[in-house]
Amino acid sequence: MKHYTEEEMLNEWKIRNHYMPMRRDCAVERSDGVDLDALLLRQIETAYARLLREAPVDCLPVEDVADECATTVNDDLSVVIMLPERAARFVEVRLKGWSRAVTQMTPADSALARLQENRFLHGGPACPVCVEGVRSVTAYTAPTADVRLYSVLAVARPADGGYALDESAWHILFDYAKIADE
Repeated sequence: MKHYTEEEMLNEWKIRNHYMPMRRDCAVERSDGVDLDALLLRQIETAYARLLREAPVDCLPVEDVADECATTVNDDLSVVIMLPERAARFVEVRLKGWSRAVTQMTPADSALARLQENRFLHGGPACPVCVEGVRSVTAYTAPTADVRLYSVLAVARPADGGYALDESAWHILFDYAKIADE
C-alpha cells in the first residue's frame, strides 16, 4: 500500500497522465488560463472517493475504525453502527460476545434483511447479520444492551487526509476519472 500526500498525489497524477515533465524552455504569462492543479485535484478527489466505495478491498486501505464509530442500541437489541466521516464502507463487523464476524453486509432490500424484523428469525450472537443502511449497518442481535464493538474494519481514507492505494488500483482510479469526465 502506497501513501501519498496531496502534493505527491497531484504530481503522480500529472506524470501518469503525461502532464509532466512540463516544458521549461519558455515562459508564458496569462491571466485567463485555468488553474490546472485545482482542476486535477477535483478530478482526483472524485475518482478516489468512488475508488474507496467500489473498488476491490484488497487494493484499498482497510483499518479498524471501531473507536470512531457511533452506535445506537434499539429496543430489540439490534445495533445501528455509523461509519466515521473518513470511512467509505464496511468490510467486517464484530461485536463482543459474537462467535464470529460478519464479512458480508446484507442489502436492505433482500429477503434476509426482511427476516431480521421477526424476533424469532433474526440473527444472534451465534449467527450475526448486518443489514446495510446509508453509511451505517444494523447489526442483529447484540448479546446484551451493553454493546461494545470488538472490531469494525472499513475502507477508510488515511487519518492524515492523504491518499492510500495499492499500485494495482491506479488503472481503476483512471477509469473512474474518465467516467466522471463524460
